[in-house]
Amino acid sequence: PTPSDLPLHLFAASSLASCQLLAIASVIHKRDILIQDGKGNLPLHLACHKRHSREEIEYPFSKVGILVKLCPEASKMKNTKGYLPLFLAVENYACDWENGMEHLVQSYPDSLAEKYPDHQIYPFMMLASKYNKQEEHQHQQNSLLSCLYHFIRAYPDLICHY
Repeated sequence: PTPSDLPLHLFAASSLASCQLLAIASVIHKRDILIQDGKGNLPLHLACHKRHSREEIEYPFSKVGILVKLCPEASKMKNTKGYLPLFLAVENYACDWENGMEHLVQSYPDSLAEKYPDHQIYPFMMLASKYNKQEEHQHQQNSLLSCLYHFIRAYPDLICHY
């Protein structure tokens, strides 16, 4: 099978696969956690591509949290576009602080000081651009502000440049 057909990659990317199923697959297929697909994406990159529902993160860890705990070094790997998993999580707002972003930042704190290859902005800037005061989903906006706070708290010197 091609890397994108591997169970761990499929479960990480699919909205039909629960966190529990990914957790089981990650034990059975642990050797696949550092295999990149045709676009250079690891299962962690794939899990960071979409927003996870509240039901998906009722499990003790989100998909992102499961994959980071299993293989923290995956947080440091870039895909063919030069994107770290954190960049994808921020761009897609795939998870909130407690259910994924914290794991990504703790496993690779310096990712907050790296710039997006195509935008040349820091992750906190991309996250700030996602904030919409008019947004009807207040919980999501509060969660976004919480992430922004943690990003800036972890790397306050980045703000001094602007």
